[in-house]
Amino acid sequence: KQLKKAIFSMTSTPILSEDRKVRGYQIQVFLITFFAYASMHVARITWSTVKPDFSEFMGQSSVFMGTEDALFLGTYAVSLYINGTMEDRLNVKKCLVTGQILTGLVFTLMYVCSIYRVTSTPLWCFLWMSNGVAQSFSWPGLLKVMSNWFPAAGRGVVLGIWSCNIGLGN
Repeated sequence: KQLKKAIFSMTSTPILSEDRKVRGYQIQVFLITFFAYASMHVARITWSTVKPDFSEFMGQSSVFMGTEDALFLGTYAVSLYINGTMEDRLNVKKCLVTGQILTGLVFTLMYVCSIYRVTSTPLWCFLWMSNGVAQSFSWPGLLKVMSNWFPAAGRGVVLGIWSCNIGLGN
């Protein structure tokens, strides 16, 4: 209770709504978006952990693995801009669900390809670029959802706490 009081006294304006029902929704939104982004980050960090073993298992060079990383990061960066603009115009909930499902499908395809030792360079490049597009749905959409539920005056404190999801994902 003291931690809650300390956190929410960091700003002069109330962060959570006075209305009990709205406050409950704010807490739900915070937790759902927090764990949604943490799960996306887990997907990225897992790759960093298994990449050396995967490279050896698949018989791929470190240059190829670096190319995959560059393709993912480049596609992710460009797609963040595109998806962020798109999510401003479309239903953000549908975009977020689409991104989560696509990420799961891409990782499932990667798993199947690795089991059967499919080493096709174009296929793996396509899968990593698809992964970049799929994961780019999350950050802009989740920030939009968070900013819709919390007042502008206290949003910095809320998003500062919320951004710890990256550490949890690690």
